[in-house]
Formats: sequence, C-alpha cells, structure tokens
Amino acid sequence: MKAYSEMKKAPSFLVIALHGEKDYAALLAELKAYPIPVCLLANDHHYGAFKRAHVNLGMPFLPGEEETPASLKKRMDALLEQGRLFRKYHVYGLCHISDAIMDLARLLVLPKMALFYPTRYLYVSDEAKKNRHIKGRGIAVANHVAFLDAQMMPRLYPQRRLRMVVGDIVYRNNGKLMHFWLKQAHVVHVGDAQSDPSLSLQGFAEALELLKANALLGIFPEGEIHWNGELGSFHAGVVGLALLSGAKIYPSYTLRPYRLFHRQVILIGEAIDYRGKGDFNKETLLVLAHDLETSMLTLKAQGEAILAQEKAKK
Repeated sequence: MKAYSEMKKAPSFLVIALHGEKDYAALLAELKAYPIPVCLLANDHHYGAFKRAHVNLGMPFLPGEEETPASLKKRMDALLEQGRLFRKYHVYGLCHISDAIMDLARLLVLPKMALFYPTRYLYVSDEAKKNRHIKGRGIAVANHVAFLDAQMMPRLYPQRRLRMVVGDIVYRNNGKLMHFWLKQAHVVHVGDAQSDPSLSLQGFAEALELLKANALLGIFPEGEIHWNGELGSFHAGVVGLALLSGAKIYPSYTLRPYRLFHRQVILIGEAIDYRGKGDFNKETLLVLAHDLETSMLTLKAQGEAILAQEKAKK
C-alpha cells in the first residue's frame, strides 16, 4: 500500500517492469532512455482457478548511472522474496490462522489488562508518541519485570498485531494449553545460543523472515525476568535482527511493579535506527547491544525523573 501511495504522488508517466525471463541489460537500457520514475511489479505467475493472483509492487525509483543489470535483477529478486514471505505469513493476501489466534487473544486479554492494570503512558517527545502507531516492520523492546509484560506490550501498539519472541522455557514448560496457544499463534520460538544453537538459529531466521514481511516483533532483550526491577544484560540477537532487516527498534520501559488495580506507568522512547552502524559480526553486535542497553537505562532515568517531579509538586 505504501508503494501504491507513492505511485499516486509520482509524475504521470510511470514505467512498470513486469517479471519474466527478461534481458535485464536491454531492459535497463530502455528504462534509462526515458528519465521517468520506474515501478517494478514482481509476479511469480501463481495463477489458477479460484486462486488469488499474487503480485508485489515496489517503490518508485529513478534509474541512475549507478544502476546496473545486476542491481535491477536484485531489486526484482527482493520483491519476489517479499511476496513469498507475504504469502507464507498472510495466506491469500488476507489473513493467517495465527492472526485470528492473536486477534482472539487481544479480545480476551486486553480488556482484562485494562480493567485490572490501568496504564498511563508517558512519552519522551512528540516523535515518541507517534511510535505507538508505527507502520511497516519494527522491533518493539522493553524491560522484563513480570510475566504480565507479554500481555502489556500489545497494548502499546493498538493498531498492530504483535508477534512475540518466546524463549524455550516459556514455550515448553507452561502446560499443554499454553503450549498449544503459543504454537497456534505462531510466536517465534527461540532457544539459548549456547545450549541449543540449532533452535536459536531457527528462531533468528524466522524472526528475520517476519521482519522482511513487514511484521512487528516484540522482544525482551534481557531474555529473562528480573523480579527486582533492575535491568539485566542484553542479548545481541535483537540488534542483529535490526542490522540485517533494517527495522527500527521501538523502546519502552515499565516503571512500576505490577499491582492489582494500581496504575502502571510506561515510558515510550524514540525509535532507534542501527542501519549503517557496522557490519554483521560479533564485535559490532556486542557494541550495539551495549548501546541499546545504555539507551534503555537512559529511558529509565528519564521516566523516574518525571515521576519524581510530579511527586514533588503534590
């Protein structure tokens, strides 16, 4: 839809390059002959009776001198891959069974949370306030102080379905009903990188696929609950996903312990963009994970300062 909106803003003349067995060199030469925006349309020819046709529309761009046949083919391949992921996670371009499960969960859980744990939201800026209505891919992160965090985080993004990243302990050891629910909701099941590297890699790959399909992921970077309210050390997986997918990180911080019928306070921070911050290697991931942890500590300090000022005025 974003690409379609950009098309409407583009000049009247717009070239659509359809997918097929194309000579990309000849196609590029033809496109460069006319200095007008180009919009690629990826079509993998999955036509059939009573089947929805799948096409994926790219953002308009103007082929410059730096554009090559290889880069043009790469653009097309990326569109085809995005279309494949869209079909995988959004059947027929409409919905996925896991989306229905998540919607049911929101219907059951969110009113309960609003009633028993009313919440007040604070924002570090007007830009941070807009983060609750983000569109496209993103990674929502927060500190982890109780099991209720996983039910609270979806309330921060009322217009989006949030796919949570769930650790192996929670996924397997909370009874058959919870295991069935999590499995049907298609949460991202991850394991410890040391004890189960295969499961860890599988979960990372699925999370990356979801981000490429423009999903919003929910992650607790600490990887475990810290009941004392202190912030633990961050795992590097979240910044690795941000680097590879180009998704922004949207931080929030829970400032008070959960108490029944007591107002919870959550501070929403500005988006963090790690694109172009380095190559995907161990050293870069450790540096960026520490940077994200520092940003969360700063967010905590800002929230505590706001609450202290309000208390002093009373």
